[in-house]
Amino acid sequence: MITSLHKVNDPKINRKLLTPLIDLIVNIDSNSSKKEFKNEINNFLLDNNFDTPGRNYFLSSKQIYSINEKEGVAVCVQTGHFGMMFYDLFKLEYLYKKEFIDNAIIICPTLYTKFYQNNVTTFEKIIEETEDFKDQINVPILTIGVE
Repeated sequence: MITSLHKVNDPKINRKLLTPLIDLIVNIDSNSSKKEFKNEINNFLLDNNFDTPGRNYFLSSKQIYSINEKEGVAVCVQTGHFGMMFYDLFKLEYLYKKEFIDNAIIICPTLYTKFYQNNVTTFEKIIEETEDFKDQINVPILTIGVE
């Protein structure tokens, strides 16, 4: 697992939430499928007072992430096509500007994980794009790359 911070040196994410999330990611069975991986993280988020993915923040039917407004954080598990990454970053920025969240966590594969396929969002691609668009993306983001 590797991490990177965007727009913040120390995210204001509750350590009582962040530490068990990182422990879960590190300890997920390496033989898990992409779907099992996402399900384990989603179950953790639901057990920790995050909304069910799909809450309507846009007056539309578009799925959002898991959001814990009390903690001010949204979590996105991004294992899909890299084109959707920009849409997810846009949604995070929207939630940040509307003051639903103060921080975001993006969990995604690295180039060196078994989940890697051509055109899949990767840790490296997110870091590259958030740096390229640092003046447009203001939400503080902790990106976690799963190896």
